[in-house]
Amino acid sequence: MMNLIRADFYRIRKSWVIYATFAVALIASIGLIVLVHLTEPPIRGTFNLNGVDIIVPTIINGVNGIGFLMQIPHFLLTILVLPLVFCVAVPIFTDKTVKNDIAFGMSRTKLYASKLIEMAILITLLFLLYVGAGTLLATIIGGFGAVSPGFWASLLQALGLQLFLLISLGCLAIFLGLAIKKPAVLTELYFVFILLPTIIAIIAALININLSWLLHFDLMSNIHRAGSLIQIDAYNILIILGAGAAWMALSSAAGIAMFRKAEIK
Repeated sequence: MMNLIRADFYRIRKSWVIYATFAVALIASIGLIVLVHLTEPPIRGTFNLNGVDIIVPTIINGVNGIGFLMQIPHFLLTILVLPLVFCVAVPIFTDKTVKNDIAFGMSRTKLYASKLIEMAILITLLFLLYVGAGTLLATIIGGFGAVSPGFWASLLQALGLQLFLLISLGCLAIFLGLAIKKPAVLTELYFVFILLPTIIAIIAALININLSWLLHFDLMSNIHRAGSLIQIDAYNILIILGAGAAWMALSSAAGIAMFRKAEIK
């Protein structure tokens, strides 16, 4: 399986899509810090973006920069997960190397697992680039800043939770990528799935049924919630971990079952 992963990364490195995706994350990270740095203090503070509060720091430094950047991934990185699928999963049906691997006895479960590992690696690199580039620039502008007791523990907790949820989203994206071969349909269903709990809760509310608890399984809102550098209580941590684990387990199980029966020409 490791040979397959290495071969896939050799192929992925030749794709312009992967460079474009990482470039967008880099530009967005640096651009957000520059934008806040150039903004006049009177218009800084808290603003609402699609029903979500975003706190804009009054002073740019490393601490405030990373806190600001971690409020945005549920908008930006959830979108950037999609083009990664076109690099990792979609080519599998035209990849003769994969067909040969199956012919020579490699199990389809291992092949599917290799795609999950590749996706997790790419998402981790994308996430670290996004958070790291902007934080580095903010530190250059204003220093890192003073940290409160427990800051590093809270930071690692928030980063870990966000990354876990993004990888869970990647598992869902791999399932959709291998199940659907049409890019336009894949794109539409991808956004439907990540918004599915919200869509169901809204429809239920229109007919006077309270299914607001489904929002606990909404990946986008959980990614935003996890990005808070304020210590999250144990209840919210369990909700976040449960939502991520549920999406990861269900999409992976369904994906493996589907891939075992898929025809690879």
